[in-house]
Amino acid sequence: MTITGSGRKESIHDEDFLEIPHTEKLRCPELKRIYEAFYSDPIIYPNQSRSIVAELELLNITIFSKRLKFAGSGAWEQTYQRLKNFFSEAWETGSMIECQSD
Repeated sequence: MTITGSGRKESIHDEDFLEIPHTEKLRCPELKRIYEAFYSDPIIYPNQSRSIVAELELLNITIFSKRLKFAGSGAWEQTYQRLKNFFSEAWETGSMIECQSD
């Protein structure tokens, strides 16, 4: 995924979504939609990015409150921060995100 219109190119990859437990993705409609459509090259609009940030924040709380096994491993924290920053930038700058599969 690449943010367009922000003046610089910022990308995330499908591996970032693999860090999110499948059962938790199902509870987050926007994250689930992106995960399922990742290789179909969807476009994500700024208002959707805001919804994704909210879902990520709730997911982060859920992961730590449930004490899921990877919550303290550092991998989730890095993934969470990377995804949150990525979608926050798109929302704050009013930029679309274009997904392009390899």
